[in-house]
Amino acid sequence: MTLVLLAALTLKIIYVAPSGSDAAPGTSGRPVATLARAVNIAGPGDTIQVAAGDYIVTEPVVVGEDKPHLRIIGQDRAVLRGAIKVPRDLWRRTDDQRIPATVRSHVYSVDLHRLGVQEVPALEQRGMSHPTTVPQVELFVDEKPQTLARWPNEGYIKTGRIIDAGSVRRDGDTGDRKPVFEISSDRPSRWSDTDDVWAYGFWRWDWSDESIPVTSVDGRRVTLAAPHHYGVATGKPFYFENVVEELDSPGEYYIDRKKDELLFWPSSNEGDAYLSWSDKYLLRIVGGTDVTVEGLHFETSRTTPVEVAGGTGNTLRSCVFRNLGQYGVKVSGGTYDRIVQCRFLDMGAGGVELYGGDRKTLTPANDVVEDCLFERFSRLSRTYRPGVSVNGVGMTVSHCEFRDAPHSAIFFNGNDHLFVGNVFRNVVNSTGDAGAIYAGRDWTKRGTVIRDNLFDNINGLHLYENGVYLDDQLSGITIEHNAFVNCWLGMMVGGGRDNFVHENLFVRCHIAMHLDARGLGWAKGGFDGLKASLESVPYKSDVWKNRYPGIERILDDDPMAPKGNIVAGNALLGAGKDTDSMEAAFHRDSQVEGNFSESGDWDVSVHGNTLVLGPRAKAQLPPALQRLDGTKYGPRLPIPDP
Repeated sequence: MTLVLLAALTLKIIYVAPSGSDAAPGTSGRPVATLARAVNIAGPGDTIQVAAGDYIVTEPVVVGEDKPHLRIIGQDRAVLRGAIKVPRDLWRRTDDQRIPATVRSHVYSVDLHRLGVQEVPALEQRGMSHPTTVPQVELFVDEKPQTLARWPNEGYIKTGRIIDAGSVRRDGDTGDRKPVFEISSDRPSRWSDTDDVWAYGFWRWDWSDESIPVTSVDGRRVTLAAPHHYGVATGKPFYFENVVEELDSPGEYYIDRKKDELLFWPSSNEGDAYLSWSDKYLLRIVGGTDVTVEGLHFETSRTTPVEVAGGTGNTLRSCVFRNLGQYGVKVSGGTYDRIVQCRFLDMGAGGVELYGGDRKTLTPANDVVEDCLFERFSRLSRTYRPGVSVNGVGMTVSHCEFRDAPHSAIFFNGNDHLFVGNVFRNVVNSTGDAGAIYAGRDWTKRGTVIRDNLFDNINGLHLYENGVYLDDQLSGITIEHNAFVNCWLGMMVGGGRDNFVHENLFVRCHIAMHLDARGLGWAKGGFDGLKASLESVPYKSDVWKNRYPGIERILDDDPMAPKGNIVAGNALLGAGKDTDSMEAAFHRDSQVEGNFSESGDWDVSVHGNTLVLGPRAKAQLPPALQRLDGTKYGPRLPIPDP
């Protein structure tokens, strides 16, 4: 007892404030100025209190293994930024003749040399094929992302006649033929040149976006500077960006990299302006034990601001991640790390990346993301940048809300994950052939349970957007007690094996379920890739055989057939179609039985994040589904304001 009391007496509180000095001792009366200095002088178990204000971070603040049980607490609105502030006293009305005369009086210019900028990083390609690219420098005004000057201002134009689709790398063409195509407008003829003009679009598939530099625009003929992985097809949506002559609407900006000049028409005359700048982490917890970060805001940085690497039991609680170029948090290599009650919004990519556990031994990481809100993510790269990317073994995403995003909310790889109590609303809202929860192309990604979630209004391009999408032979997944309401396609089993789809409620879905045998037909060519993934794990080891009985014999058991699936006890109410493409082979090799299907207008609704069953539903549904009435999904704890 005496030792415990002595230890408690030696713990200290270190204070950080914008008005402080790093030469100060960090007391309440004499705070330090930076989080880096506070961490440096802190000891194990100490508390760092960060006062409200803006803190520009230029180098990562590192909490190492020598600071176990450290607590970093943000008070009010303490904001760590990887940004450069653009003071209003430097704003000047522009006389740049490239700006349309009708709007020129609205546009400001800033000499970036006055901000200490010597060179603005070049634009880089972004999109599905460029996951490691550091995003562009962006402008934010009044905490709102501004738009790189583009045409058209909203939506897309479409490719016309294809003169050359370019080298198609997906088909093994390793050449460097540039795509050439026509468009229906000669508007680019107004532009002085195409130097550093880019085109961003979905060049062949609605699930594969990419930005590509423009080599030239000759009349209505466009030549791109690089091939698209799948080649360019006709009738595909894209827009031009980084075009100074198209700076013609509030909220648009352009950075002249030759002059180091910022040109912009602010979306608001209120609030501060910042350029995202840092390409480094703002905070790293490396090998930490029971480190807690609470109440901090991480904003306006080009890349992911927080890394948790190794260690155990670290927690981020009630933090806000906003206006970032990539993800908010990357967690890798540790165990029992938790992200709780955090808010992620206006993310250039997704929210959280999780990597952990050991697939060879199926040892779980036990990392958890819970009671969090993810909104308006996948802002710059619009495909394959999910709210939470789950990789490894034994991760949990529970009681989170995902809303208003163009593509997937959860993308998972590995084994034995749990997704429970979440709400997915208006995601996959502008792409196709994707799922709110998605994984695919593997017989070994088994053991994940998707339970007690609400999928509300999953409608995009009406091209196979699903609530849950088990793509291309994905196997061994449990989907139970979920509610799919007003979805284009509720759930898909794309030819896989040993999936358990049980006691789910589908209401007013265009298609409730898609159940196919693709491995025996159009997708049979995927065998070699599936076999390679199988052989990359010890699937014949005792650990794997005991956890997933029968997997050791899969290559001897007609492996491309959809065997062992059970689709039972589900209720399909008012669906346009109960099932789509439930091929005979699926019915032969799997069990599809005991499902309740009725047409008509059912009194099932969603009030906020609560599912409400009316009298007819409660009277006629099976008891297991009647129990869904009044279920509340999503965060159970308060989420911090942005």
